[in-house]
Amino acid sequence: MRLFKFFSFWLTLFSLSICLFNLAGYNDKNLLLFFTSPILWFLEDYSSFLMRFISYQSLIWLDYFLNIYFWCYVGLFIDSIVHASKRKKIKVYLIRIGIISFVFFLLSVMFYTFHNTEKAISNILRHPDKYNEQTVLLAVNKSAEEGYEDKYIDEMEMILQKTKSKDVFISVVSVLGRIGTPQSIKMIIENYNGDPTTISYSLASNENTVISMLDLNQSQDMISAGIEAAKFLGFSSFIQPLRNIENNHPNKEIQEKASAVLQQLNLNPKKNNPKFNID
Repeated sequence: MRLFKFFSFWLTLFSLSICLFNLAGYNDKNLLLFFTSPILWFLEDYSSFLMRFISYQSLIWLDYFLNIYFWCYVGLFIDSIVHASKRKKIKVYLIRIGIISFVFFLLSVMFYTFHNTEKAISNILRHPDKYNEQTVLLAVNKSAEEGYEDKYIDEMEMILQKTKSKDVFISVVSVLGRIGTPQSIKMIIENYNGDPTTISYSLASNENTVISMLDLNQSQDMISAGIEAAKFLGFSSFIQPLRNIENNHPNKEIQEKASAVLQQLNLNPKKNNPKFNID
């Protein structure tokens, strides 16, 4: 009966009931768990990082633990104020829990910092088969955020060739478009999966790069990729470079490719891609 006098008992019971309610499947999208767990508000961004290493189900169990842990601590804090006679004993519990929390926090920060270094991201990009889809996706985006994505352009191509995830494919194409070099655009063209929506923006935002790929001084493979990009986009700015290839390139096959795209462009040239409104 003494337990019923303590807030720590009732708040722990409250948090436990929320977890059980969520576990039973009645809490759509974990909203009730989230809104009754202030500690989870601060860990929302951190959860995507944790999913590199643990499954979604394991993450939910961690959320349950943190929810119960938080409300138990809040209850003990209130009890230390309300129950003066038990204050000394309760403070000992609070101090112990506080120390454990602080150590856990420091270890988490160290763990997070270590695994978000370029070395860790590099390892994921070089060995995507060892990690889940979410991990690879985060590594690709992280490399772009930190500005060293161009150092791993070969790794990006390998991911394009192997991934079965549309989200990963789109993210890598977006990063290659951001790099914006002839080599990265060539990779996009060579790994085109037949869905125009996956590459449209990245190509259209690199019109000048595609034009540079149509220069006679470029390699045959690069020019061929440039012609394919010009065919896909249909911009009028490609007409003159393609005409130059048609008339002056030594390879007949390349000349014929350029000629075919020129015929298409002359029928319906575009100044830009209206879908993306790029000048």
